[in-house]
Amino acid sequence: MIEKEIRVQTTDGEMTTFAVHPDGEGPFPVAVVFMDGVGYREQVKANARRFAGDGYHLVDQFREELRRNRGRGVVERMPGVAHGFAMADLPVYNRDAAERHFERTLDLWRRKRSMGPITQPPD
Repeated sequence: MIEKEIRVQTTDGEMTTFAVHPDGEGPFPVAVVFMDGVGYREQVKANARRFAGDGYHLVDQFREELRRNRGRGVVERMPGVAHGFAMADLPVYNRDAAERHFERTLDLWRRKRSMGPITQPPD
């Protein structure tokens, strides 16, 4: 896999983002991973690497930047688990729920990818 950290200038100042994608020329579908309240750390990169292992180009970013650029997404709540359950470095980590999360996310991405590129509506 090819990994790099990028410093991005935002309206709130500079932030570090992490990008990872499989070896090779691509093209690879791009996916955005939101960091949790704990912030940027190795576990965020480990989760991004897991998705990249399925053929995606992952970038961690903030929700506001995505919203500002009209990104779309889905939020799913999983009853019986605490916020942060998919982060193996947190005490609330729940392996079964995390595996379900990764598999459901990858399944969603695969289905959307098979539909072709997403186009933005005109202003």
